[in-house]
Amino acid sequence: MEEFFFWRRKTKVPKYEILKFLAENQDFSSLYKKFNLTSEQVKDILLDCAKNFKTQKKVKVFIDGASIPNPGPAGAGVVIYEGKNKIKAISKFLGQRTNNQAEYLALLIALDEIEKIDGEKEFEILSDSQLLVSQINGKWRVKDPSI
Repeated sequence: MEEFFFWRRKTKVPKYEILKFLAENQDFSSLYKKFNLTSEQVKDILLDCAKNFKTQKKVKVFIDGASIPNPGPAGAGVVIYEGKNKIKAISKFLGQRTNNQAEYLALLIALDEIEKIDGEKEFEILSDSQLLVSQINGKWRVKDPSI
C-alpha cells in the first residue's frame, strides 16, 4: 500500500495509523478528535485505501535460457519480482539442448512457479529471446517440433 500522509500540527501521519485506530476503536468521533480530521478527510483516506487494495502489484518474471555451444550444455534461469521485492530465483541445468529449447524450458519453469504464487495477481513475463516472444505472441510460426 502506498504511503499517504496528511499534516497534523506540522507532523506527518501515515494513513495506516488512522486505519489501525479506527479498527481498534471503531469510533469515528474519537478518530476525528485524535487526528484533528473532518469527516470528508476520513472519507478520502478510506476511499484511497480501497483503491490501493483493488490495485494489485504486478509480478514480473524474467526468464532466460542458453546453450554453449549451440547445441550443447544448457541452462535456464528465472527471477520473480513482486513490486521491488525479489521473491524467487531459480537456475537449472538442462543437459544437452539447443539455445531455443533452453529458452522455452525457462518459460515452462517460470509458468510452474507462477502457479505456486498465492492470490490473484497480474504477471508479466520478460525474455530477451526474439524467437520465443514472437512465437508466443503469434507473430512467427513454430517450425521445430521439439519446441
